[in-house]
Amino acid sequence: MGDDTVVMSERMGEYFGLNSSSARLWSYLANPSTAAELRDRMLAEYDVTADRCERSVLRILGEMIEKKLVRIVG
Repeated sequence: MGDDTVVMSERMGEYFGLNSSSARLWSYLANPSTAAELRDRMLAEYDVTADRCERSVLRILGEMIEKKLVRIVG
């Protein structure tokens, strides 16, 4: 799979492939973070505008929530 990362949703019993940027975001989720904190960390690594980065982070998080890979706490 090259640079892809595979994660499993135990709740859904399915595997999901993550591309390199989604995998990077996934790695940041080891510690509780806000969407803004995640955006800022991604901005430090990728050459994109803040607006585009925020949209991407929110989209990826939404997909992860939908697939029950992560959940909102707090």
